Amino acid sequence: MVGERRHCPCRMVRERDSSGSAHARPCWLRPLKLSDDEGNEITYQQNKDRPLHDIVNEERQAYTALLEVVQQLRDEDLNDPHCFKNMPQEWRPWQLIAGNSFKHYEDHMPSLRDWLAKTKEETRKT
Repeated sequence: MVGERRHCPCRMVRERDSSGSAHARPCWLRPLKLSDDEGNEITYQQNKDRPLHDIVNEERQAYTALLEVVQQLRDEDLNDPHCFKNMPQEWRPWQLIAGNSFKHYEDHMPSLRDWLAKTKEETRKT
């Protein structure tokens, strides 16, 4: 790849500083290597008091940005970690993208379906 290596388009981890401002950084540059559950808990704690419409809008913007960047990638880019700035050599970019987009959503679908069913049942009772 000619020129400067890219930052990965997926999971540019949105972290909030003490002022509440969000900033992004690639997940492999985070100071701690967290499990999925630990990362999800941090995300939940950072966002639990935010209005839902703000979260939905932010996620729509992130998805649009992800899609724009991914559509520009070549097949070689998706398989070569050297195409992305500071990505560990043993990682495969396409796996990181999948794991932090459509695959991530698939992983959460069973618990989301359970939650929706429970919510519908509670609504019917009231």
